[in-house]
Amino acid sequence: MATHVKRQEKSGDGCALLHWGRFIMAILALLIAAAHLPFASASLGGPMPHLAPANATRLNQTYHAPTTSAPSSFGPQAMSMWFGIEVVAYTIVAVVFLLGLRSWYVPAVIFNAFNMALYFLSGVVAIPGITSIAFGMRSLVSPSLSMTVLVLSWICALVIGMALLKYDRGSDLDKLLGAKWK
Repeated sequence: MATHVKRQEKSGDGCALLHWGRFIMAILALLIAAAHLPFASASLGGPMPHLAPANATRLNQTYHAPTTSAPSSFGPQAMSMWFGIEVVAYTIVAVVFLLGLRSWYVPAVIFNAFNMALYFLSGVVAIPGITSIAFGMRSLVSPSLSMTVLVLSWICALVIGMALLKYDRGSDLDKLLGAKWK
């Protein structure tokens, strides 16, 4: 009888809302990863969308960034590597929230907040080793759809992630893994 009551409590509306929150958080993390893909592909020889001249797309031209062996080319390489890391990290964040691994919620939310802060900071100042110039108003008013989706997804993911931190107790899988790690 006690097991039946316990299962009934778990299947309540609050639990369904937590499951939807986890699902939406996973979708947002995958959207963030997808928005980073064009920038991560620059390491494979593709153009860096924010470094291409404004008239390159208007003239239906393909922009190829100049390649040099000078140390100054480290910036775009480091930037595309960072974007590649973000694609992988946000895919892992999606899995963490989808599986309800609450013990990993804090690092996931901190990583998301760090990326948001870094993005807005790069609009104001140059970030040594990654950017040689600040990107100006692009962080606040972005003309591209992928950047708009990225910023909105970051904000929604931060809000939902913090709400899940407060209300979600985690899944049974998280409890099982926690018992195995202790």
